Amino acid sequence: MKPAAGILTLSLFLFSSHGFSQGLPEISNNDSRGSLGIGIGVPYGVLGLNGDLRMLGNLEASVGVGTTMYDHVGIEGGLRYVLTSSSDPFKPRLSCFYGTNNIVYFDLNEDLRRDYSGMALGFGFRYLPPGLKLGCDVDVLYLIPTNYSKQIPNVALSFGLRRPF
Repeated sequence: MKPAAGILTLSLFLFSSHGFSQGLPEISNNDSRGSLGIGIGVPYGVLGLNGDLRMLGNLEASVGVGTTMYDHVGIEGGLRYVLTSSSDPFKPRLSCFYGTNNIVYFDLNEDLRRDYSGMALGFGFRYLPPGLKLGCDVDVLYLIPTNYSKQIPNVALSFGLRRPF
């Protein structure tokens, strides 16, 4: 009786694990769970790194950390909504971020450099060519700073190189 139970247990383990692995969807380069990038602009904390992780359907969470080149570390967090299928190589998207979104440099009698935080809303795209492990993304963002009252540029462009995972 014991050898039969052992054989049955071993058979169930072997066949169930193979059945499960065959049932997983294959993820192509353009249907990735997320991506890591390096670039310049709001999603990258001004100049730095950004990571996106697909959460629900076409919704992605995005975090960026970089340098403001003058004063502080730039940090961004937000959401992106991809407007096409996740398997398309060209992915237009809407973005919403909060964090460091502007740098102002004043050259008066004293050297005053400052970064400002706030919301950034925008539209852009990510392009991951089929068969390649490297792509790019471009965003145009409308900046809404929360801690600066004077007129500063309200539109920013960001560019980065990305690798899906």
